[in-house]
Amino acid sequence: MPHDPEIAALKQRLDLLPELMDFDHHTQVAAAIGVPYEAWSHTVRTGDLSIPTAKKIVKAIPGLNLDWLAFGHKNGFTVQMAQKIARLQTPDDEA
Repeated sequence: MPHDPEIAALKQRLDLLPELMDFDHHTQVAAAIGVPYEAWSHTVRTGDLSIPTAKKIVKAIPGLNLDWLAFGHKNGFTVQMAQKIARLQTPDDEA
């Protein structure tokens, strides 16, 4: 399968979620958003993020928005969320 930079960037953002939620592992993210771990693990591995799951994530993380989650757009954050994401992302992650 050809490399899709948009999917790769989405997967990088999904990988930041445990830290954004002050968790240690994706199992905790899955539990917090109410998604079975097997389904969540598939989402993180493949970048196949459904709209219902994206909405659950945004509801579970105050200050996060769908624009960043889905597309990487950095507008509309709370100041605290913008600072937290900036600390977690490396320049390569910002695509």
